[in-house]
Amino acid sequence: MDPLLFAILAKDDAAMGAAAFAFHALLFSFGVWFSLPKERNPSVSEQRLIWHERVERNVRRGAFRRALLMDKPSFDKLVLMLSEQMSVNTAMANLRGGPIVVELCLFCAVRHFAGGSHLDIVDTVGISVPSFCRIAWRTARALMRAEQLATKWPSTDEDVCRVASGFCSIGADSVTSNCVGAVDGCLLRIATPRKSEAKNVRSFFSGHCKRCGVNTQAAADHHSRFLHIAVAGPGVTGDRDAIKEVSLHGLAEQLPRGCCVIGDAACGASEHIVPMHDGADRLIVKRDDFNFCASQLRIQMEMAFGMMQSKWSVLQRPVACRLKNVLLVAQAVGCLHNCCIDERLEANGDIDTEAMPLRARGDGTNLSCLPTEPVDSDGNSLQLGCHGERLTSSSVLREHMAQRVFDKGLKRPEGNKTKT
Repeated sequence: MDPLLFAILAKDDAAMGAAAFAFHALLFSFGVWFSLPKERNPSVSEQRLIWHERVERNVRRGAFRRALLMDKPSFDKLVLMLSEQMSVNTAMANLRGGPIVVELCLFCAVRHFAGGSHLDIVDTVGISVPSFCRIAWRTARALMRAEQLATKWPSTDEDVCRVASGFCSIGADSVTSNCVGAVDGCLLRIATPRKSEAKNVRSFFSGHCKRCGVNTQAAADHHSRFLHIAVAGPGVTGDRDAIKEVSLHGLAEQLPRGCCVIGDAACGASEHIVPMHDGADRLIVKRDDFNFCASQLRIQMEMAFGMMQSKWSVLQRPVACRLKNVLLVAQAVGCLHNCCIDERLEANGDIDTEAMPLRARGDGTNLSCLPTEPVDSDGNSLQLGCHGERLTSSSVLREHMAQRVFDKGLKRPEGNKTKT
């Protein structure tokens, strides 16, 4: 080989070796750097917000209600309800800039649910972001556990009659006097969950709504207050299956004989869950008229979802939190929704209709005790299907309710006919 060429190749090999050595040394230095413990940001001791001074200033300016969507007396009632559950360790808090009192905890949670950014809230209150997350979820749990704010399903005969009387008062000609609730589901929008939180991330994408979310099932009374609200499953879950995943289905099936809840056509028909007629059944005049009368009651559930989402702006965008905390957001906001409606009813002097007895009074406004089993004219039981098995899509109670609408001569208005 030519000596000159050999010298050039040897020089190139030495350069390549030096470059490889430098590259490996750089990788080693990066590995050592990543393995070293990271330095935390220095702790910052900030002065907590002086609550009474801010409240007085905001009340004078009229900004309190706009920020928290409630008046100061209502806020003070919530503070009293949560004070027993949310104690403060003053000795440890003095080392961190002062205690985060119950008023500040409730302010952070309610302001966040009302649409405030957590960055603005922590700057106003004088706390860190981790502290904000901790007290926000702690306050949400306290709202759920507060006895005065808990959603109350009508379990006693008196409660059942009271709720049924309220629905009877808003229905056409008191034709539906055995309804004790309106049930429906909605998609609560959430940010795409992490793979560590959900095994099947794609199941949270709803093809019907074209977005990620969780199926939320709820029941409401005639004032659009929630009787029950729960997260049933991922967004891909249909309402027919979702209602069976929560305790709402079991509570409805435990209602007294002849009482029911009314839902949309997606619910499965039973003797305590009465859905609207769908498909070709709507072309039958009697059933279409029943749909019109039942929709006057079922709309209270739609109004409850609408008022909750329009008032609490955290629901107007995808809820960006851990998947396990989505349930806290839904139920805490539901409790605040009921609290605001109770305050409005109390301010307007509206009270629930007095409970009526379960037995028929013959005045046309009583709670109907309709049979839950098919019987003939002599009162003997009839069988549906083979071996006495009931058809899952049938409901004898719904047929009785539709017949009652027909007997009273109630019709759907001509301008509101169902389109075929």
